[in-house]
Amino acid sequence: MAEPNASNTNRIASPRLVALDSSHWAKLIAAATGRDMAVRREANRFPTALLEKGYCILFSFDHLQELMAVDNDDRVSERLDFIRRIPFLSWTGLENAEFKLGGIVDILASEALAAYRNGGEAASVRATARSLLVRHGSGTDIIMDDPLFAKLFGEWSRNSADRARTIAGIVPVQFLSPKTKIGALLSGKLRSSAATKKIVAQMQTVLTAELRARGDRRIENADERARAFMSDVLNLRSQLPIDARGLVLKGLKLQGIDEEEINPDMTLGELGELGIFREQLRIIAPILGVPFDRLKKSVRAEQLPSRIIRSRLTEVSQQLPERKGSDLNDSHLAALAPYADILYVDKRTAENFRRAFQKYPGLKELTGQVRKASDWRAIYEAL
Repeated sequence: MAEPNASNTNRIASPRLVALDSSHWAKLIAAATGRDMAVRREANRFPTALLEKGYCILFSFDHLQELMAVDNDDRVSERLDFIRRIPFLSWTGLENAEFKLGGIVDILASEALAAYRNGGEAASVRATARSLLVRHGSGTDIIMDDPLFAKLFGEWSRNSADRARTIAGIVPVQFLSPKTKIGALLSGKLRSSAATKKIVAQMQTVLTAELRARGDRRIENADERARAFMSDVLNLRSQLPIDARGLVLKGLKLQGIDEEEINPDMTLGELGELGIFREQLRIIAPILGVPFDRLKKSVRAEQLPSRIIRSRLTEVSQQLPERKGSDLNDSHLAALAPYADILYVDKRTAENFRRAFQKYPGLKELTGQVRKASDWRAIYEAL
C-alpha cells in the first residue's frame, strides 16, 4: 500500500464513503492480528491507506453486532481493539444519541425525520437523511475501552444472532395467502377454542418441519422454537376480542392501523406491510421526540429510501435451501446503500441487487455503487 504524499490532500478533505461487508471486516481484523508481521502492518494500515486514496470507511452498529457474535471472548476483544484503533472513519448514528454508533433503527429514524420535517419523495429524503445520519471521527469515539463492555456486548450479540436464526426461519412461512382480502376475514367466523388449539398444533408442526428443513443449520431445537412462537400467538389471541371482526380490527390497531384506513379490498399482504412499517414508526417515534400518531400521519413508507431498497431486495431474492440468521443482518447492511458511495456486499446480496436494479431501474437513483470483492486487499486494489 502506498505511503502518503502531498497529492492526497484534496482526496482526504472530501472522501467518498465505502461500506465493507462483515466478512471483509472479519478477514481484515484476522490479518491485522495474525502472525505474519508484514500482513499485519498492511492490514492495520488499510483504513488510512483507503483515506489517502480518497475513500473513508463507513461503519454501522449492524457491522459491529455481527462481528461480536462469535463464541470467543478473545476474538471479540481483538475486533473491538482494531476498530478502536482506527484513526479516522465514518459511521451511522443520530446526533446526541447515548450510544453514538447506530444501525438500521437510526437509518429509518433519520429518514422518517427528514420526511416528517420536509416532506418530499425518496430522493430528497435521502439527501436530508444523510446529513442527519453520517458522523465522522476516530474509532475511540464509538467503541469504549472497557472489558465489561466487550463481555456484555459479545453476549448480547450472540443472543441477537440466535434470535435472528429463528426469525429468518419462521417469517417466510405463510399460513394464509397474502392475496386474501381483509373483507373476507372481517365477515368471517371464529373457530371454537378446541378447534383453534388444534389448528395451532398443526401450525406448530409445520413450523417445526420448516425450521428443520430450511432453517439455519445452527438451530438445534426447532421444535422448542416453534412451540415458543405459537405459545406467544395463543397468548396474544387470548387478549383479543372473541368475534372475528373485533379480533381482526384489534390486531391491526395494535400494529398502528386505524379502522378508517382499512378498505375491505385490501389484501393481507398489503396490510401486513403497512403494519410492519407502523410498528417501525412506533419504535422510532420516542427516539425522534415526535408523537406516534403524528408521525404515522405524516410519513409514508415509499418516502424512505432504505425501506424501498430492502422491500425490493426481498421481492426479488433468491429462494435458497437454507434460511440463515445472517440474512437479517445482510438486509440491515443493504440499507446503507443510499448513504455509502460504494457498498460492498456478499455474492448473494449482489445478485439480489442486480435483479432489483433490472426490475426497477429507478432504484439506482437511490443508491451508490454496489460491488462485491473477495477480501479487503481486493477492495483496496479496486479503488
